[in-house]
Amino acid sequence: MAALLNSPEQQFCDGNGNPYSGGTLATFVVGTSTAKATWSDAAGTALNSNPIVLGLAGRALIFGDGAYRLVLHDASGNLIFDQPASTLVSSAMAPVILASDIPTARTLLGIVDTTSAIAAANAGIATEAAARIAGDASSWSQLVAVNTRLSLAIAAEVTRAEGVENTLWLNSVGTRIQAGFAATDGDGHHRVTFPAAYTTMLSCVATVTGNGPNAYTLTVSANNTGVDVWGAVYSQAGPQPAVGLGFSWMAVGT
Repeated sequence: MAALLNSPEQQFCDGNGNPYSGGTLATFVVGTSTAKATWSDAAGTALNSNPIVLGLAGRALIFGDGAYRLVLHDASGNLIFDQPASTLVSSAMAPVILASDIPTARTLLGIVDTTSAIAAANAGIATEAAARIAGDASSWSQLVAVNTRLSLAIAAEVTRAEGVENTLWLNSVGTRIQAGFAATDGDGHHRVTFPAAYTTMLSCVATVTGNGPNAYTLTVSANNTGVDVWGAVYSQAGPQPAVGLGFSWMAVGT
């Protein structure tokens, strides 16, 4: 759309339309008495006097940069007005405002090409999505591995329990059963000493108690006087000593 052209040649007149011939216009930094320069050309090379002396028609060519305090006097030195004014656009922004097209204005403002920026953002999103998918696949594989180890541990425990039952049945005459509860020490091991030693050890088992569904396993080694139990817990780093792991034990012998 078209815009209103501002004339750089200003004319100052009184209320009756009579020009302030020979009047003066002083220009200052807004809110101060510090002089601020104006020019008679758009390039800012021809400096005006300050104050500017108006011509016979009360006119002057005035190009400025930013905000000003303007003080107008008539030829007799009478104050006409003392008001703030502005060019609306500073010299720094003028090239952007006067640019012939939007791409040129964008370049002057230092704005990167939006198409390239969007493409870069999409590439970053795709990279992040691929990384997340790979991470999810790795986590799933680790979970499957842990579940497999847990299933094997459960199967082994069932086998041991069934073995104990068979042994109890086969040796029901003259056998003694001893049982109790304990927990692994700081190194994941605990030695249980039987209240009464056996002459012949038939079987001894240990089972994890009260520790939730985690992948715990127990290793049991028994003799006539007691049983050594080692607890382990499985993680991504492999089996680790299970400290404070509660377990129940049962021994059968004569």
